Amino acid sequence: MISMVLLHRFNIPNNNFPFVVVLQLERVQKRVADRKMKIQVTDAALQLLGSLGYDPNYGARPVKRVIQQNVENELAKGILRGEFKEEDAVLIDTELTAFTNGQLPQQKLVFKKLAAESESPTAEDSSLEPSPQAP
Repeated sequence: MISMVLLHRFNIPNNNFPFVVVLQLERVQKRVADRKMKIQVTDAALQLLGSLGYDPNYGARPVKRVIQQNVENELAKGILRGEFKEEDAVLIDTELTAFTNGQLPQQKLVFKKLAAESESPTAEDSSLEPSPQAP
């Protein structure tokens, strides 16, 4: 199940919006459970998906499409490439892209296979723990 820890930290006008992101990710978790897979989503990834899926005119309606395009499609591609297989745990996190031609760095989602021995975060996966956001 997707953790709903620290959802109050979202800086989005509609208080129910983070809940919609979590609900949609739980739907994805149920789908990958058919393959005995698990997904773990970091706080940073939740925030990125929330900001990508929010539209002032449409509210949270675009969330489902954003999760389909950025999570489900990328997981499917990873499965087809053989990066993820049955009984894998997949960490969904974010990373900043490098500076290019004077452009500002941008966040993007990254998918990492977690070690099979442990489903809990290791020292390397400390990003699973909520951390204060930089201003």
